[in-house]
Amino acid sequence: MISSARAEQVTTTPLQFYGLGTLTCAAWSPDGTQIATGGSLGAFLWDVATSGVTRMFVGHEREVVAVAISPDGTQALLGECRLTALELARGNSA
Repeated sequence: MISSARAEQVTTTPLQFYGLGTLTCAAWSPDGTQIATGGSLGAFLWDVATSGVTRMFVGHEREVVAVAISPDGTQALLGECRLTALELARGNSA
């Protein structure tokens, strides 16, 4: 298993190196061989052994703020964020 310090290096340094934006979330695969990350420029799947991107998930309109990998490691869930201002007293968009 990779230490938390090493995990930070694996997930953060390559993003900065490759110019892939700001990291906002990450999830380990169940077998520990891959990390899914999300951020300002989309979502990426990384190989832990090589610290390289193995897949890019494109087509996001907003920053990816949440990632999860299924227990069997075959699917990933990506969440985007959209902020909406609401008037609490009326329940209308501001």
